[in-house]
Amino acid sequence: RLPAHQINAPSEKVIEATRRVIAAKKFGVISAKATELDAEFYVRSALGTRLIIHVVAKGQSQTKVQFLIGGRRDTTIAALLLEEIKASATVAPSP
Repeated sequence: RLPAHQINAPSEKVIEATRRVIAAKKFGVISAKATELDAEFYVRSALGTRLIIHVVAKGQSQTKVQFLIGGRRDTTIAALLLEEIKASATVAPSP
């Protein structure tokens, strides 16, 4: 099982934040499937490393995110991506 990380934000915001981070990092999208409650992204880095990101709702304002990077649990890259997703998902909208 992959380690799960909790983000205090609704799943829709976390899914959109994940899309923004993927685009900002210029990852190549192999496959992306999403509903309002969950999503699964298969992407590839510039060096060809495959990343799988799972996003699953855990209630109204809790979302679980899991990473599999290069076929293993790379905690360094996962931590960096998690912080960017978390920051993007919890930014208050502009007035």
